Amino acid sequence: MAKGKSEVKRNYWRAVFERHARGGLSIAKFCRTEGISESSFYWWKRILSSSTTKARKAESVPRTQTTSSRRLGTNSESHDAR
Repeated sequence: MAKGKSEVKRNYWRAVFERHARGGLSIAKFCRTEGISESSFYWWKRILSSSTTKARKAESVPRTQTTSSRRLGTNSESHDAR
């Protein structure tokens, strides 16, 4: 099965971040060396970080807990003074 464009891009940027982590250069110098813009570097870092965070949160939520049972529990945020 062929990978979609999105997955190919994600894999490319994961490899970029791995090279940066191993290289020890500042982000600015690394991006100049690689010929990529700093804004793209930061954008993809945020995108991949948020997708990883979402995946981890999804894995940590118990499958047996329903939406209605979560509403019945106490939530300190709902009791904050506004």
